[in-house]
Amino acid sequence: MKRIAFALVVMLSLSFPVFSASSVEPPHCTVTLEAPVGNPTVDAFGNLVGRVRFILTGEGKTAIWGRFIVDGQEGPTYFKTLMAPSPEPIVFETFLPTSLSGSHEIYFELISPNESKTSLTTYTVNPPKQDTSGIKIISPVNGQIVSQGDFLEAKTEILLKGQGTYEISGKWIVDGVNHPFTQKMQVAWQAVAKVSRVLPTNILGGHTVELVVDFPMTYKSVPIKYTVSQKDSISAVLDLVIQNTTVSIDGTTKVKIKINVVQTGSFNLLGYLLVNGKAQDKLEKIVIGPGEFTYEMIIPAQSAGPHTVQFKLVSPVELFSNTTTFRVVGESWVWPGIIYPGDGTTVTQNSPLVAELGIKVGGKGTIKVVGVWMIDDLPYRDYEQMLQITSETIILEKMPLPTDAPGWHRLKFRMTWPYYEETKEIWYRVWGREQPPSFLQVIMHPQSPYSNYQSFQLQVRAQDDRGIKNLCAYVDFAKHVDVSMGGMMIIDYITPTIGPLPVGEHAWSVTLTDLDGLESEYVGKFVVTKSSGVLEGFVLNRITNGPIVDAEVSCAGHLTKTDVYGKYRIDGLGEGEQVVMATHQSYRSAEARVTIFAGVTTNAPTLYLDDKGPLPFVYQIEHWPQVPKTGESFVLSVYVRNDGSDANLSEVAISCPEGAVIEIDPDTGAQYPSFAYVYYPGSFIDHRDGQQMRTIHPVAIVRWNSWGSGVTRKVMIKVSPQEPKPFNFWVRAMMSKGLSKEIFPRNSEITDQQGYPIKEYRVEVQPK
Repeated sequence: MKRIAFALVVMLSLSFPVFSASSVEPPHCTVTLEAPVGNPTVDAFGNLVGRVRFILTGEGKTAIWGRFIVDGQEGPTYFKTLMAPSPEPIVFETFLPTSLSGSHEIYFELISPNESKTSLTTYTVNPPKQDTSGIKIISPVNGQIVSQGDFLEAKTEILLKGQGTYEISGKWIVDGVNHPFTQKMQVAWQAVAKVSRVLPTNILGGHTVELVVDFPMTYKSVPIKYTVSQKDSISAVLDLVIQNTTVSIDGTTKVKIKINVVQTGSFNLLGYLLVNGKAQDKLEKIVIGPGEFTYEMIIPAQSAGPHTVQFKLVSPVELFSNTTTFRVVGESWVWPGIIYPGDGTTVTQNSPLVAELGIKVGGKGTIKVVGVWMIDDLPYRDYEQMLQITSETIILEKMPLPTDAPGWHRLKFRMTWPYYEETKEIWYRVWGREQPPSFLQVIMHPQSPYSNYQSFQLQVRAQDDRGIKNLCAYVDFAKHVDVSMGGMMIIDYITPTIGPLPVGEHAWSVTLTDLDGLESEYVGKFVVTKSSGVLEGFVLNRITNGPIVDAEVSCAGHLTKTDVYGKYRIDGLGEGEQVVMATHQSYRSAEARVTIFAGVTTNAPTLYLDDKGPLPFVYQIEHWPQVPKTGESFVLSVYVRNDGSDANLSEVAISCPEGAVIEIDPDTGAQYPSFAYVYYPGSFIDHRDGQQMRTIHPVAIVRWNSWGSGVTRKVMIKVSPQEPKPFNFWVRAMMSKGLSKEIFPRNSEITDQQGYPIKEYRVEVQPK
């Protein structure tokens, strides 16, 4: 029997070839620091080159990732995916920070494909010299004359070089009086800080203003002179009572003109009422000043459509009033306006986008509407409709928009009958080969609405593997920030303070330009309100219900601290819905929504703080393309942020109970998780009670051994649906530190197969 078994083993060994283990070596990289060497000396804000050389051996595709370390702080970063072995050495050359004087230690740290460090070297930066080359006062212009009481703001641009977050400090000098200021700004290679201050215009005569910067460099601007003069002797204002009103054709409407005379004496007033830019009526009066004089003038309604009205005074001074509008209508009337898309709407190429035209009608009878949709100033589609009018209403008309051509497009509707009128022009954007950054978030500080006495900042967080070259920020279409990012792939940039801004609605936009010259624009709106509200409340320990002393409470940019009773009070808040947040270094933060009213004290809900620990937060889930089809893959992206303290072990899980084929996208691997794996049905996985179980549907698990406070990561999975139907995805995040473990979401009506609460995301897959 033993002989038969031995013979069988010999026969099997002869029948099947024996394969030896692979001798392919994985990619390996060596790095050498070539510059700087010999402790070079450079002037402050001068150019100093750092250069390293990589040699890549082994076989396979890998990412070379590393960074300069300057005085223990992260400096310029290099990241590129290559195929090993490299045919020739790879060189990374960049400028090193030279904004701070003194001696600096530097080395290059390689993180991937293997960990390595170069030798340590030093360089020295000379102290900066005081000059005027790096500072420029934009406003006011030297010799500018303003009227007494008018708003005048000094605006300055300060040149910064280097990398990191700088706290700029200095002082405005207005008529010899010092006004200190400090401002934080993040710099990537080179940036321009914008500093502003409201100047006094209540005292007649000449004034001077200059700016001195003490840190991190020494700059002094040239003195600027401006003069405050007497207010204009006469002003004219149109009463807005007719703004956007409708008048029947062949009827009349009246407008009130208010003329304010400041000086004493007799004046011959001569002026004209302009309708659509043409003189319609004349005003000729003799008045004795000072005083305010009101006159009524009649406007004939001769033609249908919108009309503008303005008053022009020609004597004793020449000036124009404000402009107001009214609309002339017939027995039945029509008024077109585009409702959707909103200005700045962005869609991916070939995604559906439907425009909605709101045709406001009134009166009675039948009216024919003829017009044409215009795209990029070219006729796109004709429109003709007979409308039966019985009451004032809005009729919606829809039209699919073309999204095959990448770039910005202009949309408007031109009505040619019953009269000629064009709607407001709307811009929408189509993404083509130029895809937006893999992650971008713009946060306004303080959040809208906020007080008109406050300034604000935009915080831009972005990640783009192509490298971000430039960042521009606009407020109300005026450029406030234009800063170079030097090709960085990850940025967290906070603009200089902007404002104060007047009460009302305002718009911001942020434009990022990558190294290929492609632009990505993001837009938003915010509201500035009057400052007259008061907020009071308490911050307590959730466990003991006792007061928390010195907790920092913020609301719409206002900061205060709690007293010994845990109580706080914030004055001067803007009207509207606000978010109040309490933070303390020993606890987690808490927040609540409150509504502020003018002249009223609002009692906020009590804010209870828990002991601090890691805190995961899944704040965004998205997929692309937006309309996936059967048999075609799409990518699901999950953005997770740690809102608590540093985490030791973190996990993101994405399940698909509908059973679609999923795999972890390579872009997730670029963030270097410690573990990434897809468990398919039948595999063993841990339940939350510690017992192993077999999976019943696919689940992707991605883990990190550490996750810093405030750090955001993106997990991407590639999904291959096999049939047209809705696919649900279950997403959760878990972080732990010591015995502290936190899960997002904390509560949910649905739990995944491991027993954890989940956040659900739904994707509709269409037939091919």
